[in-house]
Amino acid sequence: MISGPLFLSVLMAINVPASGQPYRDLSLSDTRFLGPSDSDVAPDGHETIRIGVLGPARSAAGDRLQAAVEIAIEEANRRGGCKGRPYEMVFRSDDGLWGTGAKQLAALALEDSVSAIVGGLNGGDAHVAELATAKLWVPLITPTASDMTIDYANVPWVFRIFPRDDLQARSLIDYGGERGLRRLLVLIEGNREGRTGRRRLEQAADRAGFGLWGIEEYEAHEMYETKSAAVRDADALLIWGEPTGALELIRSARADSFDGPVLLAANTLGPELISARESLGELIVAAPYDLGRRWPTELERAFRSRTGSPPDPVGIFTYDATRMIIEAIDSAGPSRTAIRSALAEGVHSGLAGTYRFDGLGGASMAPVLCTHRKGRWSRIPTSKVR
Repeated sequence: MISGPLFLSVLMAINVPASGQPYRDLSLSDTRFLGPSDSDVAPDGHETIRIGVLGPARSAAGDRLQAAVEIAIEEANRRGGCKGRPYEMVFRSDDGLWGTGAKQLAALALEDSVSAIVGGLNGGDAHVAELATAKLWVPLITPTASDMTIDYANVPWVFRIFPRDDLQARSLIDYGGERGLRRLLVLIEGNREGRTGRRRLEQAADRAGFGLWGIEEYEAHEMYETKSAAVRDADALLIWGEPTGALELIRSARADSFDGPVLLAANTLGPELISARESLGELIVAAPYDLGRRWPTELERAFRSRTGSPPDPVGIFTYDATRMIIEAIDSAGPSRTAIRSALAEGVHSGLAGTYRFDGLGGASMAPVLCTHRKGRWSRIPTSKVR
């Protein structure tokens, strides 16, 4: 045990960050990989450059994930690919028991010889993929996972581009406080993403000194009657859950004569909810981009032809992620470490905005608070949110 003057000398010898704080913010550091050189991990043996896709095969979100990658790859191949070498998508499903995604990611890296991977639509799937990626040394971009703890694992191969869940929670809570919503009822879907969202909302409320009037958990397709009494007494709802369950809740509340504002996290925005917005009353969304934005005509036509719906956040962020990977390969080659470095060090322009990665691999993309009233989406000025 160290004591007395020796203990003090040890303390004095410790390097204290320049900020003077007894900790270091790794997000402000460079993201580095101190492994083998580029040539040691470049996939080979194929006429094409392969981009892996990891996602659900039995869901509409998985269909939109694949469609977005296909569209971005087709555009790149029409431009000649990478020095005449075409790009190819390789898809593997992460449907199944927990851990399936890690096995499928390993297959993409070791059997399919992909140069990079797009996958992990939510925080749980992204964390599973992260465990494997740390050992396999293959770049992975998670298109719509918002869990801030993805960054905290500090795996230099993993990149998150969707607005963080804590920033979404802060924007919604700050809006509720500014508007004076005293009876704000929070409805959380009973899964990992919903419960993580609950923690972020509680933390944001504590930070803002805002009292949450009530918090209730729901299951997708649960009978609305179990929540109706609480909804009737609320002056506003805040829903954090998957698109299908959120849409059912809003429709049931409106049918039950609830006419207050409904606040939504970004992950509620599926094509069905976006299409039904005219009948859903006042909506306030911590959106991943300006929902009033118009997409390029050719891109929207391509999405509709493949999925039957216009681009949604899954489609837009997956498209941006794939283009980032393609641009990294075009500039640095198909080596995995070169791709990782190009992603980490570059500034990337996409449809949703400009992406810059911090030292933990998280993009500095903030949510955009949007409202839907009188038939159109509009941004809520930041001056109206604390």
